[in-house]
Amino acid sequence: MKELNALKEKVLASARQEAEQKVADTEERCASDLTAQKEKMAQYILEQKELINRREQMRYERLTQKLTNQKNQDILAHKRSLLEDLFQQSYEVMANWSSASLAEFIKEVLLSLDESHQYVLSLGERSAKHLSAQDQELLAKQFPQIKWSEKQIEKRAGFVLSDDMINLNYFFDDLLSDLRKEFGAELARKAFES
Repeated sequence: MKELNALKEKVLASARQEAEQKVADTEERCASDLTAQKEKMAQYILEQKELINRREQMRYERLTQKLTNQKNQDILAHKRSLLEDLFQQSYEVMANWSSASLAEFIKEVLLSLDESHQYVLSLGERSAKHLSAQDQELLAKQFPQIKWSEKQIEKRAGFVLSDDMINLNYFFDDLLSDLRKEFGAELARKAFES
């Protein structure tokens, strides 16, 4: 019986040791799995944070670019407006030239023409108000090949020179429009550089 008890104790001890080993192995495997899961979770959280940071960085960059574009568009619109104002103010200055300034401009134009060619000069209504009879008389004496029309061009500033074939347009709004077309891109580029 002693042997039976000893065998029984041995079997029980072996079973207990085997069970304890299985429990220890299971605990170790669970701890290892738990550590692996924690590492996976930490890696997942890190990846999600990086993804969120990248998305937020891209969103920030898009917003910054949008704001920069809007600012540039606002500046461009303001400069365009200033350029338009400059041309409009230039027109108003020219349309309101004194008699002497207007006579000087007409003289410069007439000096550039062929003296042997005859033209009819028709003043715009706005310019006719500014050119004195005395200045007109002096121009008529200096340029006898020019005939002065009695007819004024309504609501215009400047003048037109005509013959049977052509009209040479010196209306100020048209001159400035041509100037804007010719130099507008360059003026805009220079204005928009600063």
